[in-house]
Amino acid sequence: MKFKPVNRYLLVEPIEIKPEKKDKPKVLLPEVYKTESARFKMCRVVSIGPECTKNVRANSLAVVENSMVEKIEVLDNTFYVILETHVIGIINEQ
Repeated sequence: MKFKPVNRYLLVEPIEIKPEKKDKPKVLLPEVYKTESARFKMCRVVSIGPECTKNVRANSLAVVENSMVEKIEVLDNTFYVILETHVIGIINEQ
């Protein structure tokens, strides 16, 4: 199934960067305990809506605020979108 963003939405693919595991003291926590996640995340822009400006392009690496990424689940498919205005910056791989 394909998903095409409209208006000023970007279809993104979140990039999970796992930090190195360090030996820390073990503490037992309840299963419902949630750790604090990072405020920002990096996403690869898959496609852009027709009303987006030229600041963001497909295949760019964008830095976004974690809480602004919207998860959409439709017919057993999962898509992630974000408004163009919530992109904080683009990472150049130079």
